[in-house]
Amino acid sequence: MPALHFGPFVVRRQARELWRADQRVVLQRQSFELLLYLMDHAERVVPKEELLTQVWGTVHVSESVLARAVMKLRRALGDDGREPTVVRTVHGVGYRFVAAISHQAAPAPAASPSPAAGPALLGLLPLSNDTGDASLAWAVHGLPALIGHLVSAQGQMQVADAQQVASADQPQWALTERCQHLREMLGLGDVVSSRLHRVSSGMLALSMTVHRAGLTTLQGLVEGPDVAELARRAMQWLSKYPAAIDATQPLSTEVLELLARAANAMQADHYRTAHSLLEQAAKLAPDAVLVHVELADVLRRLGSYREALQHAVLGRSLAERSQDATLQVRARFMQASVAQVMGDLAGARRSLDEGREMAMRLQGTVWPARWALLSGSVAHFQHELPFATQELESAVVLAASSRDLVLQVRARCHLAGVLQSRGMLTQAMTTLERAQKLLARTHSEILEGSVLLALSSIHTERKSFNFAIAQARQAWAVFETTGSAYLACLAAFNHIEALIYAGALNAANAEIDRLDQRFSARGATELPIPQADDFLGFWWEEIAWRRGHHETSLQAQRGLLARLSSCDAFRTNFHELQSRVAAHLLSQGLVDAASEIRRAMDVRDRMAGGRLDAALALARGEPLACIDGLERLWREEEPGNMMSIDTVMDLAWLLMSHPEARPAAVLERLMADVEDYADEYLPAVVVRARFMALQGDVAGAEAALRRGVTQAQDAPVPWLHRSLAACVAKQPWPEPKGLISHSLWD
Repeated sequence: MPALHFGPFVVRRQARELWRADQRVVLQRQSFELLLYLMDHAERVVPKEELLTQVWGTVHVSESVLARAVMKLRRALGDDGREPTVVRTVHGVGYRFVAAISHQAAPAPAASPSPAAGPALLGLLPLSNDTGDASLAWAVHGLPALIGHLVSAQGQMQVADAQQVASADQPQWALTERCQHLREMLGLGDVVSSRLHRVSSGMLALSMTVHRAGLTTLQGLVEGPDVAELARRAMQWLSKYPAAIDATQPLSTEVLELLARAANAMQADHYRTAHSLLEQAAKLAPDAVLVHVELADVLRRLGSYREALQHAVLGRSLAERSQDATLQVRARFMQASVAQVMGDLAGARRSLDEGREMAMRLQGTVWPARWALLSGSVAHFQHELPFATQELESAVVLAASSRDLVLQVRARCHLAGVLQSRGMLTQAMTTLERAQKLLARTHSEILEGSVLLALSSIHTERKSFNFAIAQARQAWAVFETTGSAYLACLAAFNHIEALIYAGALNAANAEIDRLDQRFSARGATELPIPQADDFLGFWWEEIAWRRGHHETSLQAQRGLLARLSSCDAFRTNFHELQSRVAAHLLSQGLVDAASEIRRAMDVRDRMAGGRLDAALALARGEPLACIDGLERLWREEEPGNMMSIDTVMDLAWLLMSHPEARPAAVLERLMADVEDYADEYLPAVVVRARFMALQGDVAGAEAALRRGVTQAQDAPVPWLHRSLAACVAKQPWPEPKGLISHSLWD
């Protein structure tokens, strides 16, 4: 049967598949059936009742189900519901398929072009420890990593990062298949396997085999009294160059062994162990660039930022005296990375801009991708979202080019965060789904935690709080185990936020107390995130507000808002905090104070500013002006981020209060958005209940409100109780003082 073509899409009816070029577009069964039915009747407008009968098999399903299915179909096709080119709404009647359809045999999907690969890399497999000495277990990963450091330091050949190799390796496979897999995954040239053993004299020996693509192999054997000497001799054998480190500053056997042990600990995400080993190395070799750079990295992950910055600056100073471009780039990168987590975004940007050209010259290595990734992350914190998107998309491509799975997952997690900040949740989830597929081919706990944290953040935006809470808790456990203080703090904040939104105030309070105890043991400059204690205080005051302590908590929140206004680390979250305080002010009748916050808002925060303008109009007794403002935001922004979802619910509630303002079809579309994006959000529970009552299902509305009361059992939500009382007594529903998304708690 010939395939159906429209635009860039191919529908394979028998296979029940939709394709765009070489990418399959995943559709739920009913969405696919809906697409087929509309295409089969493209010559006419198909009434809603007919679609419900033919696709769902009944006309007793609410039309909002159909509206939601159409919205999901449009989203999958990239079709704009306001100016559709595929599925057009004929208001009051139904839908029509308007794209041109052709019938022809479907071509086989074209293979997607792979990114241009850099020069072939040398890959060093974890070695086999055949000495029988359990005290040398650390050498399995540590010795190959150290050899890689030494070979790379000469600049004569590029060695794949040890974590990169470990993430893609399949140690259970036969060696030939294992090497071929790594060549394909990472773009490796030669792959080196090695065996650590002892010879008859009692000396340590390293037997090495270089596996080449054409099945030819090279064999080598080096001997030495210790692992450090084995690393030196293995480097010389592999590279055929006499020395890897400047003869005026040789690294001792003890330092090399400590570096190898630390590399092994880092590979296992054991940062505290790596820190102890590298501190010993720094005492023995105070002028070794590599030691200071590695130590700065570990200290950054542990949250000891002042020390990390000291080692990064010293490492950069020492590197600039050498001719080693890779070490110079690593030192600059570490300085920028530490500056970012300390909240010095201007300093991070300076370091990145100064070293960018040097980093980009290291094509075929991981450094161009790492540079773009950090640059995009800093831009995200600075709320430069278009530039952040550009940098992180570049990081994804560069990471794929260097065949680095770890970097690809990290870049996609960061990109998903930026897309989320822009309200593009569908694209963010698609980006994370790809990251999850890559994650399945790695063995990194940190990466698993990073993906969980990104998913938790998006589920919080979508108001799916049970998912958000569970994923944030899992991510926090991973980061606590590995000692990643910065990421553990981010996961804890996301956990608290989701708990508060879900109405679980007791649980959120307990989490805040736990973090507060940890923060109190640190100085202000050693917090995992700059001003983390102020941000934590803001959430604590939000709990107090929701428990009815309005005057004192509002005063404290205004003070904390003033302190956080200068903190770059929370730039992307700051508009949400401003909106929250402004809503609280309006609920107390303090319109002038709320207007003052509106004037102070960043002009780039269009959604936050527009919502506050609407709330101010409502406070001034101008509901129709409020509706106009909210509708503009709804039509111009894709539903997705927290504020656009709140906008949908606020607008739906106001239209139920003022049905004369807009046609009923607008309310139907709004309620479809509520169903899609706000499954567990308490304001959404109330909005859906009122809509059910409006349709005559009073019993269903009452049941929904009672479930909402149960859901918020430890959070006093008086307006929710007033709505339930009005529904039971069949009296008019209460009207909020401000927008529903905040007034629920007033």
